Amino acid sequence: LSERIYLCECGNRMDRDVNAAVNILKEGKRIYKKCA
Repeated sequence: LSERIYLCECGNRMDRDVNAAVNILKEGKRIYKKCA
């Protein structure tokens, strides 16, 4: 958990916190659509 940024061999750079926020947003939208 100490590594905040993951750098892939292909050069893709991912920030762990931003990735988590995107995943939470997607899940929230999925749940909202299910309930609405």
